[in-house]
Amino acid sequence: MTEDRIERFFCNACKQKTKHFIRGEYNKHDGDAAYWYKHRMLIIECCGCENLELVKMTLFSEDVEYFDNPNTGEPDSEGKWDEVIYPPVTYRNPPTWFEDLPDPTLRAISDEIYNSLQTGSNYLATFGSRTLIDRLIVLTVGDKGNFPKGLQALQDGGMLSQHERDILNPVVDAGNAAAHRGWAPTKEQIAVILDTVEGLIHRLLVLPKLAEELEEAVPSRGGGGKAKAGKPVVTVKDKIDA
Repeated sequence: MTEDRIERFFCNACKQKTKHFIRGEYNKHDGDAAYWYKHRMLIIECCGCENLELVKMTLFSEDVEYFDNPNTGEPDSEGKWDEVIYPPVTYRNPPTWFEDLPDPTLRAISDEIYNSLQTGSNYLATFGSRTLIDRLIVLTVGDKGNFPKGLQALQDGGMLSQHERDILNPVVDAGNAAAHRGWAPTKEQIAVILDTVEGLIHRLLVLPKLAEELEEAVPSRGGGGKAKAGKPVVTVKDKIDA
């Protein structure tokens, strides 16, 4: 019986590098003696969660890293393989409550943001986050013509404090910089941007609906332990549809 081969790759399910069984492999060599490419196509299975992925690895003859071998002290070299995993690596998952958002446009924008993160398109993810804020403004206070007026309308309506606006301003600036000045954030910076935007959406669109449902479920005083009844629940979706 052939012994299982094991190598380390990023596992989308475990969200970290883990040991994987090599379940299938195809190798190809292109080029000549001077310049060449090596290709490895692998089917891998996580040793822990059994998640399956496809890996495409490419090595160019000139893409070599030189170093001193720690064991011999002699100069050594190693090829730098380019690695692509399918489905694309997911470093961040969308919040579960995004599926329950009352607006399909918000859900569609969010889907595109997370798809762009899988391909390393941080420009698109950053500008998309700004678009989420824009859509949130339209849903809550209407189209005010521009961002400053929209944010001011949120403040005037008691939906945004000055402290929250101070936190939100850099996020808006980041979206503008991505769109007009070619700026792309790091993975850590995009996490801050998404945490801020998603937190605002959750507070303005999701928590009110959950609070309404909770209010209907909590028994009133003297009600004999029964939940309130009679008054229809007007949800956030009803308000948007209206």
